[in-house]
Amino acid sequence: SLGASSARLLKMVAGAMLETGARAEHHVKVGGPVPRSWWRFLAWLAVNHVFWRPVCYHFNRRAFDSWRCPGKPLDASGLNSSNGTGLQVVVASIGNSGSTTLHLVMEELGLRTYGPEEFVFYSTDLRYDNLRSLDWAHPQGTLKACGTKAVVADLLTLPVVRAVLPQSPSVKLIVLRREWSKWVPSKRKTIRRGLVSNLAVGALTFGFLCNWMPWGVAWTTELGEMGTSFSHGSGSLTIELLNHCDFVVRGYVSSSANPSRFTELRKTLRSLMEDKTAYDNYLDTFRGLVPDEHFWETEIRNMTYEKLAGFLELPLPRQSGALPRTKMAGLGKLWIRMYLHPLRHLTCFAFLSAHVLVNWMIFCAIWAWLFGAGVEKGPKVD
Repeated sequence: SLGASSARLLKMVAGAMLETGARAEHHVKVGGPVPRSWWRFLAWLAVNHVFWRPVCYHFNRRAFDSWRCPGKPLDASGLNSSNGTGLQVVVASIGNSGSTTLHLVMEELGLRTYGPEEFVFYSTDLRYDNLRSLDWAHPQGTLKACGTKAVVADLLTLPVVRAVLPQSPSVKLIVLRREWSKWVPSKRKTIRRGLVSNLAVGALTFGFLCNWMPWGVAWTTELGEMGTSFSHGSGSLTIELLNHCDFVVRGYVSSSANPSRFTELRKTLRSLMEDKTAYDNYLDTFRGLVPDEHFWETEIRNMTYEKLAGFLELPLPRQSGALPRTKMAGLGKLWIRMYLHPLRHLTCFAFLSAHVLVNWMIFCAIWAWLFGAGVEKGPKVD
């Protein structure tokens, strides 16, 4: 099967590298000279990390640099929301209240849904201090350019909700609540594990598997893929590659463009976790922003497929009953997606590992051409 083949390929690449290191370590322990194969391995790492991988990263990133949903400023005539943003539903949550579940379910209902990660990736230059000055209804703007139909916001992106609602006359608003006494320990667990686990996977993938070959030069994609959510149930290899190999850099650029945003976020989060009244009052600020018939405030445990589809006036999907649980011990969303779609991620890792192997084979061929067949001089060490 594809999964078994991918696992074998990953094992082959790791085994080749470990064998090279073990042989060198054996030579050093017995007092022999460092073998030429070890110098070749060191040279391979040096050439790739100093020169070749940065070049590959440039070409790979450039191939998808146009995959953006830019913010368009309001023109001199002011706001014109006659056509609206095209959004059908906006979900407001402080996080750890079922927002990840709703993101996945919205995709099941056929709505292209954006959460914090999609805004970071596709709208990297979005500045949170001037959101209300943007024309969210612009045909080439942040939402319509990427075909976004739903927004699921947590504490980081809730300012986006407040900015888009005035330009979305027919949008429906769902506010997710959770009992404060249960929300606080859940949020603490996510703070301890979620960000760290996401960063760990991203750093390991970006550091060890990405950009060993310039695959972006020859990569072909369907135009309709641009703007696809990372949580889309049938996401392609392209989306996984971008998620693992480009998201880290775009996330850094986004955080650099909004340095004060994260300071404000930490202060707000601290106050909400220390005071139940502050938590309740914060969520209460979303009442009255849309007509009553377009407003639904609930806990995720009380929501079903039937209730959600009825509120959104959408056909009921194949599933029915309670919505699935997605959170896993406070781990980040990337881990959740890997758990829900293991074959997609395994295929992505196998694809990237194959490029590492090809890179190594090409380098070995060049090394042999430059320095001969690589026969080591001196006494043989068994």
